[in-house]
Amino acid sequence: MIFWIIYILLSLVISILLSNLFSKKIYKLLILSLSFSLITAVWLRAPGENSLSPIITILLLENTILDNNGYIRIFRPLSVFVSFSIISILLWRKIFKN
Repeated sequence: MIFWIIYILLSLVISILLSNLFSKKIYKLLILSLSFSLITAVWLRAPGENSLSPIITILLLENTILDNNGYIRIFRPLSVFVSFSIISILLWRKIFKN
């Protein structure tokens, strides 16, 4: 459990640092949400297993050493994480804008 908390906090720091490379606010929000969701999205390591791992490592393993289980199984949860991240960041900005 402590690993996942540290992992999420470190992912947030990396995403914020990446978003600070851009000057326009819309680009900052887009890069923040995309990088955070790409780094923190988790899914089952292989079909039928119970262990979770980050999607980015699954993508790397699919390209190199694992059997091809299909990329669509990875892009479905990634799209959910990206959508949730964009919506939550926009809501956060709207609530705390005042």
